[in-house]
Amino acid sequence: MPRPSPSAGAVPTLACALLLWGMVPAAADPIEDPPDPAAAAPAATPEEEAYDPLFDDEEPAEDVNDPIEGTNRAVLKFNDGVDRMVWKPVSKGVRKVVPSPARAAISNAVWHLDMPSVFVNDLLQGRPALAMRTLARMLINTTVGLGGLMDPAAAIGLERRESDFGTTLGHYGVGPGPYLVVPFIGPATVRDGFGGVVDSLMNPLTYLIGPGGDLILGVVFLNFGRGIAMQERHRFELEAIREGSVDYYSALRSLYLQSRDAAIRELQEHHAKRASGKRVGSIGGGPRAAALARSPGGPSKLRRPRP
Repeated sequence: MPRPSPSAGAVPTLACALLLWGMVPAAADPIEDPPDPAAAAPAATPEEEAYDPLFDDEEPAEDVNDPIEGTNRAVLKFNDGVDRMVWKPVSKGVRKVVPSPARAAISNAVWHLDMPSVFVNDLLQGRPALAMRTLARMLINTTVGLGGLMDPAAAIGLERRESDFGTTLGHYGVGPGPYLVVPFIGPATVRDGFGGVVDSLMNPLTYLIGPGGDLILGVVFLNFGRGIAMQERHRFELEAIREGSVDYYSALRSLYLQSRDAAIRELQEHHAKRASGKRVGSIGGGPRAAALARSPGGPSKLRRPRP
């Protein structure tokens, strides 16, 4: 009796994925209201005209919820030490030993495992069309892409995108809470830290080591792989942030909080336009700055631009 071909089982799955992709309309560019030419900027007050930020010694205070700044600064210093002694050397060694195509394949596989979390968050954020595109991308890359080692879905318009539970909570009105710097992880808030745990629970890699207490080791292993990938992608940008900041801690904190607020605001504006009847396009998971904000001092699961 002839043995069935190993690829025969992937054909129905691939057909379903292509059907899902075909059912989702291509995202259109958002239509913005044209600016009102009659609207004029309000006249500046005498105080505003006299203010020159270049020669003013006092800077406006930044409204940041950071009650344990001293501890956070110490943790950031520790994370930077881990970054210098672990992530950088490992990333450098990987670049020397592993060829570029193999590094890209490993990176693709690591981020491919986040697709279940992206799919669930798309649904929770009320974006069913994007959820269907995520599902189609996941099925295509799992089958044709050999478990996510390759990215054939991007070649047909299903680009990688991000969505996380912290953004989902922010969309429904949950405040960020105090700012934190988590050991081995990096900048976060209470809301985003909880969201990161939920996202990790939807990642199959978390459970490969074993159930129960070994779940923590799974999360650590997951972040280890992400940390290497972050150093591989953003090593030059991270050095620029470190060297170009007078107060590295404050610059990193501001960059992270602004990028997270922008991701939530982008999602809310998307829903506001849809509710008003305007045509809206697909949105991503926040600006690229979020990836850089989460990277220094340790790995992170958030905001990973495509290599």
